[in-house]
Amino acid sequence: MLAHLLLIPGAVSQAAVLQQILPVEGQVLQGSLPLRYNAHYLGLEPLIRDGIITLTLAYEPQDNPNLRGFVNFLVLTEDGLRRYLAGEDARNLNIASGAPLQFDPVGNKMAAAFRDSGRGSYTVIVYNNSDLPVTYALSVEGGTLFDGANQTLTAALASADPTPTPTPTPALAAGTADPATFVLPGSITARQVTGALATPVQRHYLNMRPDVRDGLIIFNFTFDPMDVRELLGNINFWILDEDALRRVIAGGQPEDLNLATGFRVPFNPFPNELQASFNASGNTPYTVVVYNRSTVPATYALAVNGGVLIDQYGQTNEAKVAALEEAALVGSTTSAPAAPITPEGATTTQISFVPTVEATPTPAPSLESGVERLAGALDQPYEHHYLGLTPTIRDGLIVLTLDFDPKDVLALADNLNFWVLDEEGLKSVINGARPADVGIATGSVVRFGADKGKLRAVINSSGRGHYTVVVFNNSTVPATYLLRANGGLLTDETAQTTLP
Repeated sequence: MLAHLLLIPGAVSQAAVLQQILPVEGQVLQGSLPLRYNAHYLGLEPLIRDGIITLTLAYEPQDNPNLRGFVNFLVLTEDGLRRYLAGEDARNLNIASGAPLQFDPVGNKMAAAFRDSGRGSYTVIVYNNSDLPVTYALSVEGGTLFDGANQTLTAALASADPTPTPTPTPALAAGTADPATFVLPGSITARQVTGALATPVQRHYLNMRPDVRDGLIIFNFTFDPMDVRELLGNINFWILDEDALRRVIAGGQPEDLNLATGFRVPFNPFPNELQASFNASGNTPYTVVVYNRSTVPATYALAVNGGVLIDQYGQTNEAKVAALEEAALVGSTTSAPAAPITPEGATTTQISFVPTVEATPTPAPSLESGVERLAGALDQPYEHHYLGLTPTIRDGLIVLTLDFDPKDVLALADNLNFWVLDEEGLKSVINGARPADVGIATGSVVRFGADKGKLRAVINSSGRGHYTVVVFNNSTVPATYLLRANGGLLTDETAQTTLP
């Protein structure tokens, strides 16, 4: 059943050339933590029983005072790690944590020393809770550091081919799938996906394709409800390389074979946020298994930096919406109505979106009304439009689709998009937070169907509270857009937009 679900035919397994990710060890490991609430989990083995172990962390940039207190490390015993992953506070569990190194003229070093008590191995968590990207070097005296998940730069260099030579790409036999690019018809590709896991036996199997060969991959995972203790430690994800996937199909357990899994970041105020990072080996795809071992139904959002997620089996909300739209499109082509049908209760007529033709723009509706479509223009660099969004159904599904023009300008590809904020997220933005850090959803490129090339996000509304949609253009290229909401109504209090 699993072999059929994951579609690993013999031809595909023979076509892929695996690159082995090698565990590394040493007295010094170097790494990069480019995002806020980013962390590396490293192993530590004492060299001498009951001896003194000293750890020193040096980070860059060294001359930025905003990093002090936000970049550090802590040490957990095996029991402490289990309890931390189950939801306990790291402050009460760590046996050592970095403190500013005395007489350090630069001020970018943290150090800690403790005595081993024969308690086996330890875990060192190096974390970055700042908004700035950092690199670090962690050194140890009296022990050995380990990285078995390709998180550090040291591991990435060890896993890479030391003498890479260009080789011609082998020709694939007829009927043989290329594992680096193969997807089933109807698959969706996105930087972020959302889904629901209702039973302990239910799992979602996704693929992840790296953007860059041997590049850094960072996963961010959020689940709800966040205040149910039974979910802590029971809802998570595993990342499997191709070899681990074959062993799982043969009967192995993902928890014993995974390359990486989600971990909490120390002192992150949100216990329902997990992250994992590793350096990809080559550019072959990986498998992500999202699971919920508790009896509490939960929803999740999984985002990736450095790659794209692929749902080939209609498991996520985005894939379900794409399937419904494709079915509707097929139905509309097989039947030929005599005239366009206006949906019951619709307030606008069916027309084509032509952003450049705006003879007499109609002001956007007030907060009391609301429509399903709004059009706007983002002419200035880093211009943002803040729009209201109200669910039409309590606890319903809301689908937001953004069309924009021009589409053939590369500068707009990663710079024109939108974020969705809940009420707490909007308050955080007003207080200085970035929408990218507090948004609950962002647009992902639609790969198939009538909306191919547009940006789409799907959220599960909580009650009938208000949301904010922030449409932005972080390029210098002027653009126009059309935002469509299904399951909600859009409003504009400040006349930034017009009715299409």
